[in-house]
Amino acid sequence: MRQADQLHRLHELLLRQRLSIATAESCTGGQLSAALTSLPNASSYMRGGVVAYQDEVKCHLLSVSAHDLKLYSAVSQEVAEAMALGAQRLFGSDLAIATTGYAGPTAPEGELGLVWIGLYTPRGLTAHALRLNGARSHICQEATREAIRLTLEQLSELE
Repeated sequence: MRQADQLHRLHELLLRQRLSIATAESCTGGQLSAALTSLPNASSYMRGGVVAYQDEVKCHLLSVSAHDLKLYSAVSQEVAEAMALGAQRLFGSDLAIATTGYAGPTAPEGELGLVWIGLYTPRGLTAHALRLNGARSHICQEATREAIRLTLEQLSELE
């Protein structure tokens, strides 16, 4: 399914189920929030979003543990989940999506293209690792597309 189709389907589900959503983005730099708010009536479900590029922002706004950042790194399952939970709490949303990854051009050896998507749903926290290839802009676009797809998948299971 194309991203536009997935986005429209997610939009419909959020409206029909009367669920709210929030975002916490690092590597996607606001692209996910922009996609979620690109359709009419997005204000019915979009609570807000944070672009938390710096670790200090992850800690202060999203309550990500400095210990976890040091122990696991900002690009990890633990931090992606903490970012999603932090966004859910900050905005009081039903769902939350977080993105964190190495889009480049620099990254630790072998880690370029590693992206974690954290999801908070009424069922709890999950995180999904992606291994993406290509230029920085492509990695960010693919991470946004995958975040939408994974959220749609999770939300469809709640119906």
